[in-house]
Amino acid sequence: MAMTKYMHPRNKYKNKLDFASLAASYPAFAEYVHTVFKMGPSSGKPTIDFSDKNAVRELSRTLLACDFGLKVTIPSDSLVPTIPLRLNYLLWLEDLLNWTENCGENVHGIDIGTGASCVYPLLAARKNGWRMTATDIREESVKVAEENVKGNNLEDLISIVKVEDEQKILVGVLPEGKTTYDFCMCNPPFFRSDSETNSMSKSRTILRDPPKNGFSGAKAELVAPGGELEFVRRIIADSKLLLTKIRIYTSMVGHKNNANELVKELQSSGAKSLTKTEFCQGNTTRWGIAWTFCPEIRLPPLQQQVVHNKKLFQPMELTIPEEIESIEYNVYCLMNRIREIFVSLQFEVSEKGKAMSPGSKKACFEVRAVRNTWSNRRRKRRQEQSEPKTKKQRVEEEEEDPNLLSFKAAACVVEKKIVFKLTWTQGSLGRDALHQIMQYLMNELRIKNK
Repeated sequence: MAMTKYMHPRNKYKNKLDFASLAASYPAFAEYVHTVFKMGPSSGKPTIDFSDKNAVRELSRTLLACDFGLKVTIPSDSLVPTIPLRLNYLLWLEDLLNWTENCGENVHGIDIGTGASCVYPLLAARKNGWRMTATDIREESVKVAEENVKGNNLEDLISIVKVEDEQKILVGVLPEGKTTYDFCMCNPPFFRSDSETNSMSKSRTILRDPPKNGFSGAKAELVAPGGELEFVRRIIADSKLLLTKIRIYTSMVGHKNNANELVKELQSSGAKSLTKTEFCQGNTTRWGIAWTFCPEIRLPPLQQQVVHNKKLFQPMELTIPEEIESIEYNVYCLMNRIREIFVSLQFEVSEKGKAMSPGSKKACFEVRAVRNTWSNRRRKRRQEQSEPKTKKQRVEEEEEDPNLLSFKAAACVVEKKIVFKLTWTQGSLGRDALHQIMQYLMNELRIKNK
């Protein structure tokens, strides 16, 4: 499913690329452009073969030249940066810095593992005038990165640091004498081993670059012990030592499960604020996580950015049987009973649209949950009866998350039957939570699964 329309609103690549225009202006790129006919001769559409890494490399070089005035060398053995994705990350950093205080024109960031293309520092310097410190462990990458910086006359804004010890990421790498940096960023090595790279290079779900793109990259760019999960954990460990020396720590993550796991670990890291986002482009999604130890910085609320996931918004339906204990078979009585159940679960319930009346044929509630009060409720009650909770445990369980879950509960008459629906609207909990809530309602209403 194409994610282009869900790209950052300021990303200039939200509109489809004009390959014909690019080919007309850049002869080296024109060599890779061909026309695809899907619906007959009149439907010709210029494109490139995204499985050809040379074509993808030339596309990246062309976009950097056309849209940013950057002349960039990307060696054949190096990772090819996909420009829409990199721009998404950079625009998100702009948004994060707008949430901080005292962040003026003198922004100074760190790019961990910049690669030969040095694409993030080049974009940040050319587009925003930011100063950047770029680090890398590969001798070849450092050499080409320095040439790219010099070739674009950006030596005053970008400095390249060669990392001598592969065990070090931030601590022991940053130049001495600098008191604070505004942010750090990273596109970490995804794979855990060479064998994993070979066996998974065709997988749509784990490639660092968008699916269907030619697979490229040196070992140091693709592989690290423990993969991206352990690499970012090392950044987190360094951040606990450096604390406010870097105002906002960030990283891209290639797998949703890894992003969620890292968020959980950050929640107990002592960070003052943290957030997560999604980078949508082409046919793929990447995740961004950010955290800070600066008490004055409050990052955007942590919530699941999944507006592109159509399945998440599909209503969960239940046809209500005519025999329900102690309830007349009509929308009014059913929804009043469901409202009572929701209130008992400490949900916030508001009626949407025209107020219900005994003759209503349809009704809808907007519901918000700030605590998980519905899952394993009976087990929790029995456990508390046998092992009463301490005051501290009760306080911890009562902490609210305003972005936990919001959904709609609706009922209507269809062919003399009452159809009840739950529809997710937003929040960090998804359809799994709605399944649990639906099952809870069925248990309370004594409706059996069929």
